Amino acid sequence: MAETRIMRRLTLKKPPRRLVETGQGTEMMKPYPTYRQREVLQFLMSGNWVPILSLIPVGERLLGNLLQAGWIERSPDVKTGDLYRITEAGRTAFRTTVPIT
Repeated sequence: MAETRIMRRLTLKKPPRRLVETGQGTEMMKPYPTYRQREVLQFLMSGNWVPILSLIPVGERLLGNLLQAGWIERSPDVKTGDLYRITEAGRTAFRTTVPIT
């Protein structure tokens, strides 16, 4: 019975991670959003353009990670460049179950 438990632990596979280029180098990004990222994605679920000032206090690094993952997009208009909205990839990531380890 103990051997079965050990084998089960060894055969469990973690979800694959993606490499994301950051200003400080390359880091691994989980295929599902972290708690903080989920919080921002949930706020943007309406699909409307939201000004950054209305977002929950979001740091530049968190915002950059969401943009690089393709989960949110920034307004292409120069005048309204501080507007963000969720993408379809962001909706899918938000619905992704988080594995319990």
